Amino acid sequence: MRRFANGSETYDPIPLCAPSSRPSHCEMIYRTRKLSLLEMPGRTTKRHRWGAGAEMANVLVYLIDSTDEMRLELARHEFSILLDEHKEFLAKRILILFTKAEALGEPEMKDLSERLDTSAWRTLPLSLGNAAQVKAVMDYCAGLQRD
Repeated sequence: MRRFANGSETYDPIPLCAPSSRPSHCEMIYRTRKLSLLEMPGRTTKRHRWGAGAEMANVLVYLIDSTDEMRLELARHEFSILLDEHKEFLAKRILILFTKAEALGEPEMKDLSERLDTSAWRTLPLSLGNAAQVKAVMDYCAGLQRD
């Protein structure tokens, strides 16, 4: 099954890779730019594949569930381990998405970023059905928005 995100005020669907225990790939055109999306499995046992999958990437997007208070620190710790294991990732643009961000305003985003020490990377909220947030993510990934 293919998932879709609402990507513009005109409600043009943006295809997203289906979640999988294996890497999945899809391509799309966004504002005249071709984007190749590669979703890597999040399970720790599958992360050895990330180095090869990400070498062609321009942007790495790391998702953190903003509502899972118990796993926030773990997600940050796992991200640190990932960067330690794959130093080449540091040469790429990195975007950290705080998902399920319906309740995150500017002060909450700042607090979350400070708690998780993500100031070195671009962070954005992502809420279900929020076209402006999806557009900001897509603009960043397409290189239309800089750090």
